[in-house]
This record gives sequence, C-alpha cells and structure tokens, in this order.
Amino acid sequence: MGFPVGCSDIILPKLLLQVLFLLSQLRTLISKALTLLDSPTTATEPPHWTNLYYSTKPNPIAALSAGLIKEILPSVRYDEVRGEDEEEDERCTICLSEFGPREEVRLLKNCRHVFHSKCFDPWLDLDQRTCPLCRTELVPVEMMENFDTKLRHAEAAADDDADADGINSYFISS
Repeated sequence: MGFPVGCSDIILPKLLLQVLFLLSQLRTLISKALTLLDSPTTATEPPHWTNLYYSTKPNPIAALSAGLIKEILPSVRYDEVRGEDEEEDERCTICLSEFGPREEVRLLKNCRHVFHSKCFDPWLDLDQRTCPLCRTELVPVEMMENFDTKLRHAEAAADDDADADGINSYFISS
C-alpha cells in the first residue's frame, strides 16, 4: 500500500530534528561568546566540586591521622625490610620504580605491601587509611583501639587550641 503523500507523522519528527539542531547551534554560539568574554561560567572550567577533595585548606584532623599512622608505620631502609627469599627487583606500585637498598620505605603491617615513603606519605596526607593497592586497613586490628584513643585525644587537644585561637569559628562558619 505505501505511505500516503500527506502523512503528518513524518512532519513532526522532521520538525523536532530541526528544533534540536537549532538549539545545538545556539548552545555552540553562546559557548563561544562566553569563551571570548572569559566568563567564569565557561564550559572549560571544571565544576566547583572537583577540587574539594584536594583542597588547599589545611585539614587538622587529616594531619593528626596521618601523623599517628606514620608513627605506627615508620620509615625504614628497604634492605632492612627485604627478606632473603624475596625478589630483588620489587617495585613501588605508586611510582613504578625499583627499590634501592638504602631507600626509605614504609612496610604496611597488615598486607605486607611496600612503598617509597615519599610516594606513600602524600596518600596519608589525604586522610587515607587503607592500602592504595589492596584497600586493607593500614592500622592493624590489635592497634586500632589504641589508634582511635590517640586520635580522639589529639582531636580534643586540637579543638581546645582552635577555640583558644578563634580558629574554630572559621571552620563552623565555612
């Protein structure tokens, strides 16, 4: 039978496609105009929430946690950590370079992974409490209660210092 010549079903999709094309062209025009004006709302800028995790504001709680974990996992030389039966060409999985015998490393007690201290410390400074490779807790279970107690005491001391300096009002207001 075929389609009738005056079929209205074909006109609606054609009109819809033309409207969508027009909107696309309008969006491109506005985007280029904002780029020329160097407006802060241009699409080239990342959203405001992308940099929240890597904020430049100091996080005193993260620093306390990182400091306590660094006490639990001290830096040692790689030749002290490496056993006789282990491979000689073991690599840091963060920077992918081989360990030198005299390089400072951190041996994670729970999972036995080894990282350069200079590679692993920024991970701790971001308030991470798990292994970056296998996500095992950094603090051994038998030390967790002691760690939590020390962290609570350090937080309380930091809060007292912040109240004395008036810093606490900054964190409450922001």
